[in-house]
Formats: sequence, C-alpha cells, structure tokens
Amino acid sequence: MKYTSILIHFFLLFSIGSAPILAQKEIKDITNFRDWNFGETIEEFKQSPVELILLKKKNDKKLYTIKDDDLSVGPVELENIFYEFNSKNQFNKVVLESNVSQNESMEDLLYARLGMHSDQFINDYQTLRFWSLNNVLVTFREQLSGDFRVEIATKLKEDSIDLDSFTDF
Repeated sequence: MKYTSILIHFFLLFSIGSAPILAQKEIKDITNFRDWNFGETIEEFKQSPVELILLKKKNDKKLYTIKDDDLSVGPVELENIFYEFNSKNQFNKVVLESNVSQNESMEDLLYARLGMHSDQFINDYQTLRFWSLNNVLVTFREQLSGDFRVEIATKLKEDSIDLDSFTDF
C-alpha cells in the first residue's frame, strides 16, 4: 500500500511538472509583415499598390511609411507603422508605435504569438522585453507613460542587429 501511494505521488508530480512543457505550442518563425516578406527589395514593394513615403535616410538605411496604411494590428490601434530598408534596399525592420494605453493588448498579442520573452530590461521609466527567434529579434518597449514601441528586425546576414539600432530613427 505504501509503495502504491509513493508511485501515485511520483506519477502526479511528474505529470503536473511536465504539463506546461507539453502545453507549449511551437513558435513559428516570422518571415513577413502583412503582405511583405523580410528581405524583399524596395523595388518589389513599389510594385504593390501602396505608396511608400520616405521619412528619413541615415547611414544607408531608409525609413518609410505607407500612405493610408491600416494602423491596426488585431484589436490594437497604432499611431505609426514604419518600414526600414537596409543598405541593400531590403526590407529588414518594421516598427509599430502607439501613444495610447494599449500596452496590455499588444503585450497579449506578442505573448500569444511568440510565447514567453527571452530577456527583459526594466528601469524607472520603461520595460524592454526581447524575443529572439531564428530569423528575427522582436522588442517590446513599454513606457510608463502608456506609449509602446514594437520592433521586428530581421537577422539577414548583411544586417547586424545591436540594441543601439533600435533608437536609430
């Protein structure tokens, strides 16, 4: 009887401890944003029925917005969406910004799609969360003021990703 009780406790402990591991879904790589694949050239973008507006050039990188872009991602209404192209004119980063308090909704979307963040940094005025996937680095910068910024940057061989690049523009 005592032996059976020990086996039952061991089985319960093992099954409860492994449940979160078994319940985790497979995280698929991010290869695009909406209809545009990371790595596509600016020329391919311009063949689509959108009008790109150049906002800024810096160190051979170009930052664009799209005229009349849909500024929503799921239930989250955004203030801006920026598209960055690298020195080889390849789409390599998208930036989503909001000036309204929708941090929780955006954070929920990120956790649902990407799972638990791989790293985070917290200071007196912001929280940064990072998800490093095979092909992209996703950052979620949440300001205490309620603003947020999400950046999805590719890991193309010609693009070196460093955390300073997230404030270049």
